[in-house]
Amino acid sequence: MSNQQLDDINEEQANRQLADLLGITYEELFELEFTHGVDESNDGDKYSNYIEFNPEVGKEILRKINLDDNNTFYYNAD
Repeated sequence: MSNQQLDDINEEQANRQLADLLGITYEELFELEFTHGVDESNDGDKYSNYIEFNPEVGKEILRKINLDDNNTFYYNAD
C-alpha cells in the first residue's frame, strides 16, 4: 500500500470521526463548507480546536450541529 493510500485512509477515518462528533453523517459533512482552526494562547498552549462553517451552505445540516452564534463548533482534540 502506498503512502498516498494510507493518507487517504487516515483522512477518511478522521472525517468519519468528525461527522460523528458533529452528529451528522459522513455524506452530510461533504455538503458543507468549513475551515479548521486551533484556539491557543500566545505561548502556544492549545485550548481547543474549532470548525467554522459557512452559514450559507447546507443550512438544514447546520441546524443539526450545536454551533455558537458565529457558526463555530469547538471541541477537544483528545
